[in-house]
Parts: sequence; structure tokens; C-alpha cells
Amino acid sequence: MLPADTAGKAISLNFDRISAAAEVYVNDKFAGFHIGSTDPFEFPIHDLTVSGQTNKLAIRIIDMAEYQNKMLPASYQDRTHGGIYGDAKLTVSDKNKINLVKAYTPDNASVSLSAVVTNYSTASSSMTLKAEVVSSTGMVVGSGTSAAFTLGAGGKTTKSWNISSVPGVLKWSPENPNLYTIRTTLIRSGISVDQTVMNFGFRSFGISSDTQKFTLNGSKYFLKGASIVAHREVRNDPVFIKNFVAKVKESGANAIRFHLGPPSHYWLDETDRQGVLAVIEFALDGFHNLPFGETWFSDLTKAEYARYIDTHYSRPSVVIWSLGNENILGDPGNNTKRDFFNRVASGLKAETDARHYYLNDAGCMSFSQTPTSTFTGSLADICGSSDITDSHWYHGWGRMSPDNAFIIGPSNQYSTDMTVLSDALDQLFAVPVSKPHLFTEYGGAYTDDQGNFWPLSDLVNRPSGDSAQSIYFIGSNPVPRPDKALAYQQTQAKNSTQTLYARKDSTRLAGIFYHGFDFLIYNSTNLNAANLKQWYLDTYLLPCKTNLPCITADGSSGSQKYSTHAALEGKPGFYALQQIFKGITPSPTPTPAISCSVVYNPSSGTAPLATTATCSVSGGSGITDYRWDSYSDGTYEQSSLDQSATSHAFSIGGYSAGTHTGKCEVTRNGILK
Repeated sequence: MLPADTAGKAISLNFDRISAAAEVYVNDKFAGFHIGSTDPFEFPIHDLTVSGQTNKLAIRIIDMAEYQNKMLPASYQDRTHGGIYGDAKLTVSDKNKINLVKAYTPDNASVSLSAVVTNYSTASSSMTLKAEVVSSTGMVVGSGTSAAFTLGAGGKTTKSWNISSVPGVLKWSPENPNLYTIRTTLIRSGISVDQTVMNFGFRSFGISSDTQKFTLNGSKYFLKGASIVAHREVRNDPVFIKNFVAKVKESGANAIRFHLGPPSHYWLDETDRQGVLAVIEFALDGFHNLPFGETWFSDLTKAEYARYIDTHYSRPSVVIWSLGNENILGDPGNNTKRDFFNRVASGLKAETDARHYYLNDAGCMSFSQTPTSTFTGSLADICGSSDITDSHWYHGWGRMSPDNAFIIGPSNQYSTDMTVLSDALDQLFAVPVSKPHLFTEYGGAYTDDQGNFWPLSDLVNRPSGDSAQSIYFIGSNPVPRPDKALAYQQTQAKNSTQTLYARKDSTRLAGIFYHGFDFLIYNSTNLNAANLKQWYLDTYLLPCKTNLPCITADGSSGSQKYSTHAALEGKPGFYALQQIFKGITPSPTPTPAISCSVVYNPSSGTAPLATTATCSVSGGSGITDYRWDSYSDGTYEQSSLDQSATSHAFSIGGYSAGTHTGKCEVTRNGILK
């Protein structure tokens, strides 16, 4: 029942997010239609309700299928089902109402503000807006009032004004996340009729004068990041979210990339409060069949992005907006996608007042040639009008060519020898580009604690669940696989992070984000590996496999919710990342003398023949991170993560009689011995 005292008030329905469109009816009368899976929206319904009585509300959610999947999803896994994915609430206010307030600081001392105001009444109203900056102790430390304005019946307007100076400002940064609040009041005839309160921080974020680095509060600042997916499944659990962001901080990271789906306000409340820079990525993925060449689609995308950006414009933690993931990477020769990005980017910069954030297309500078597409222009232009260049390279997981880093490598190119990645970085930073460069994805230790790889369709020849490549890294013996999986995560986190981090001062590298950070903080004692694997199958292989149920909006179909899997305790890979990000010097460990000896004896007789190659190591007692590789006649044959043994034998068959050459290699800590 709607209370009787709501008569004469403005009554609105507010939704944080739906997928993919909504029709709303109140008392069987049409209240509004919204299309868009990312942005919050509001429907005024006071003309359709009756105060003091029970009112009927009906919401029709239209999923992606009804639109032939030609719309943006709320997040990556929301393509296959519709639903309400955020808070929904009824608000009651005066009919002169503040709809939106945006604020930013041009100089870390003053505040520039704008507010959208609507007059829902049937008469004109004369009003002013007053903004106050309130410290964490509750003291008003600055204020400013707009010029008086008159708004006609049913009118809407945007007003701008300033707070000229706030004395003794405490700047916001990840190291010192000093938060203020801005209290904005709408005043009519000397009386406050509406008020909003939002978090605010005094900080500046920019690009350095040499165009190579980011700056925070006037000083060059390197982004040490965690690329995560947890926000897509856990949207509205404040305790889980608070603990997760705290774990990111504990790792030494100062930034989070919210991969393929804008986070709820609960996540951004925590990044503001705890001090973590936010890179927010919209759920537009280049591997999906979307109408990139259609103007209406770029207009729809731009409008939806703009509404979400405006909602979170004032947050101190939000610094980069990624307009999509791998739109160019998977199809580098497709200029249609590049033109789409350019149209959306230019429109957003014109419409959302892009004075304190930057735009990115994640992974745009990864490959210029794939098996099906080749970019023929200059590599310096491959990212289009993005403010940033960005690579997704997974050395030791995704295949990289040792000769050309921008071409997907040959079969079995999975060596974890970091010299290949180092050579690739030389090629990358030799490209003449005057923009900061990010690695928003690297690492690739996508295993659960049982050694099962993250299931992924093999778009660029990467390992998938329980594949030969998974066995290549983890081994096939089920008994030690959990220990080997953790060791593999540790090795990947350590070696790839060290190799990239070493370039932070000598190149235009401006930030790195370890992708798969979620895997580094699961508690293996509480992990249900089968359900976790099922969750990733449900999430990433869309449409779902016919023999596997999809997770529904309420988390049913036998798959547990994400939060039940995550005890948020650091594992070896987490601490490897922490040592680098925090500059912790680990206790030295003795390095054994490692040598390889080969016994290669093809048997005589009728082909095919069998052979055995044995590789040995001396002085390796207690070492648990060996990987063994064998080659025959210069061709790669087998690998094993037989980590604790001091020798390993390979049995290889199918050889003809005659002379052959054999070689064994042992790799320790990613370094070939």
C-alpha cells in the first residue's frame, strides 16, 4: 500500500540495472520503456498511483534473445537470460527534484558542479542550488550557490556552478584515500525541498607531458592492477565486496580492472573508500556477432555508456573507461570495428565532459595477424582513437611467435622461458606510439586448485579445460595436481609480473593488470572444484553446451553462487604478486647446479621404433618447480611438470631406423637450464 502522505509528492521507480530492456506498467497503465543493460534509470509514476491504496506494478523484462542478441549485455554472462540485476526501489520526494549531480576538481582545490533538476509540478518554480563540501569529521569546509533560476511546469534543466576554493584540502590517492562528501540542496522560497549526498575526492588524473605515463595529483603514477571477474557474479553483497577489495589492496595492487561488465555501486563505494583506482570495462566483446557497422548501434552504445559514466562521473577512484574487450584483437584487420570504436569514443568525449578520465579498447595492440585476419596499416594506428594502447599477452598460456610478437605463434609454442616475452616487449615498445601502454591482461594461470584449466573455446589456440595443453603444464597424475596447479600459478604470477615490471621505468609501460587474480585468492580447502568449473563453463561458454545447465538469474540449476567458493585467502601466486608489487625481498634460496644428460638409444628393428630420453639434474634437492621438455630431430615432443624429481624419462615411439638427434631441457623458475 502506498502511504497516504505521499499524495502530492513526486514518486519514482528507480532501477540500477536490467537486461536487456524493460516495460513498466502501474495500475495497468504504461509508465515507461528502457533499453540498455548497463545504465541506471528512473520512471516517474506519481500520475499513475493512488496514495493510501494498494497499487499494481507490472514489469516486463525483455531478454537479449528477443532482440536477436543485437544489444549490449549487462555483463558478459548476461547474454542468455534477462532479469533485474541491481537494486530496485521506490523513491518519494518533492515535485521539484534533483535527478543527477556531477562534480570534479580542476585543480585539487576548487569544485565544478552541474545538476539536473526536474519540475514535476503543474506550476513554475523559482529555485537555487547549494553545494557543500563536508569533511570526514562532518565539518563543512567549502560551499557554493548557483544563480537563481525559474523552471516551468514539467520542465527539466541542467545548471552549473562552482565552489571557488576549499582550504586545506586532503588529496585522494590509493595511498591516502581521503574522502569528502558533497551535499547538494535544492532551495525554493528559502526552504530545502530536495537533497543528494555523494562521495567525492580531490584528485587529478592525467597523462604526463611526454605522453608516456599516467599522473596522479601531478606526479607520474604506475598502475599495479588486478583484473577481476568477481563483480559480475557478486553484485550486491557488501561484506564480500569489502573483503575482496581489501584483498586486492593486500596484494600491493593500486588498481582494479572490472573485466567485461560495469560493477555495481557497492564495488565502487569500496574502491572510493579503500583507495583503489578503477578501470571500468563495458561488456562489449569483439568475438560476438554484433552490428558494429550500423550507426544506430554505435548511437545506442554511446548513449548507454554515457548514462553510466554520468552516474559515476564524480567518483575519485574511476579513472579509465574501457569501451570493450578485444574488439580489435580477435579481428585486427576489421576496420568496421575500429571505426565503431572511434565513433563511440568521439561521441562520449563530446557528451560526457571527459576532463578527468581516459578511454581504452582493451587488448587492441596485441596481434596484427591472426589465422583469419590481418591488419595492413601501421601498428601505431591499430588502436584507433583510444587514449591508451593495450596488450593482452599470455606468455606460457597463449601462443606467441618468437619472431613476431604480433602474430599468434606456432603449435606447441608454450615455453615459459621469459626471454621470449622480453624479446616481444622489445618489439612492442619499438613501435612509434605516443600514448601510455597498459597490459590489462597477462599471466593466464587459469586453473582451479585441482589443476583444471579455465574452459575456453580455442579462439587463439589457448589451453582449454583438461586439454593436452593443461596436461602440458600441470601433468596428468591426479594425486599431485592440486600442488602442481598452485605451483604453476605461482610461477606464472612471478615470472610474467617480474618481466613486465622491469620495463616500468624504461618504456612507455604505464600499468599492468594480472588477469585471473580471482584464482589467486580462493581457499582450496573450501573450494568445490566441480562446481567452480561448472560456474566458469556456464559463465564463459555461451551459448551453454547442450549437456551443461546454465546458471539462471537466481543461481539455480545446480551451480552454487560464486561467493560460496571464495574464502578469499591468499595462495602462492598471490604472495608472488605481493612480493613484486610491494617490493618485498624474499629470503634467498640456494640455487642448485643443474645439468642435463641425454641417453638416446633408438632400438634396432622394424619401424616404428621406440626410444627413451632421460634428463637429469644434480644438486636439486628440495626444489619443486621443474618442468621437463624433450625434443627429437629438432621437433618438440613432450613436456611434464614432474617438479620434485631429479630426473625424468620420456618414452617416444614412431621412429625409423637410422641416426636421430635428441635433446632434453629442464626449466626452473621459468629459466631454461
